[in-house]
Amino acid sequence: SSSSSSSPSSSSSSSLSSSPFSLPALPPTTLPSPPPTHAMVDTALSPFRYDVVNTGREILAQVSTVLSVNFSRAVQAPKLDAALVNRTGSAYVALLRDLDTLVATEPGFLLGTWLRDARAWGANASDCAGTLIGDLPCPDYYEWNARVQLSTWYPTPANGSVFGRDNDYARKHWSGLVGDYYAQRATLLLHQALHDAAAGVPLDTAAVARNNGALAYAWTTSTKPYPLSPAPNYLGVAAAMHAKYASHFEPACA
Repeated sequence: SSSSSSSPSSSSSSSLSSSPFSLPALPPTTLPSPPPTHAMVDTALSPFRYDVVNTGREILAQVSTVLSVNFSRAVQAPKLDAALVNRTGSAYVALLRDLDTLVATEPGFLLGTWLRDARAWGANASDCAGTLIGDLPCPDYYEWNARVQLSTWYPTPANGSVFGRDNDYARKHWSGLVGDYYAQRATLLLHQALHDAAAGVPLDTAAVARNNGALAYAWTTSTKPYPLSPAPNYLGVAAAMHAKYASHFEPACA
């Protein structure tokens, strides 16, 4: 097989050397100068900001999976270890709050714009009477729909439970949603688990369901405004997150 693979090259070389025509000389190849080792980047460009924040968001999301599993295992143990519950739960809640801080620096990850647009759609609507949460001004009702879509998907009534199907179906890593809903939900679970550990009993899942239902109703019916503009210093925030969480992923890349 080696001779057959080299034969085209040999044949081509032979025919060229015997050709009566001469090939024109090619001009010397000019390559562009390489960029400087430390190229300056316009950090004010929105695509660059998005890439920095989005990369950090993805990394923190990967870390959050591990921390969430650790916390889940701790609270599901037949005998709750208060120290383990507190350590794993606090780490998970802290990461969620850090994730919220990071994505707050990028316009594409702001809850405020989603809610603003929903309220704008409701400004001229007239279908907001007799709803599951009562008669509301249409901007409030449209905001409620927008919040439900992001969180429980199905409505959560007052003093009720979150419907199990499709819960978190449309979850997003948006500032405001992560900090005020996901992190708060994890905090409630942490407090319940610590309470049950102190009592020497397994996790009270019925109490967890009640807590989640109360949070879901409160959050979805809230009209708390959220920022429409990103927080400053995205590079500083991203660098701080890298410094804090590098140990979770850098050894795996060594």
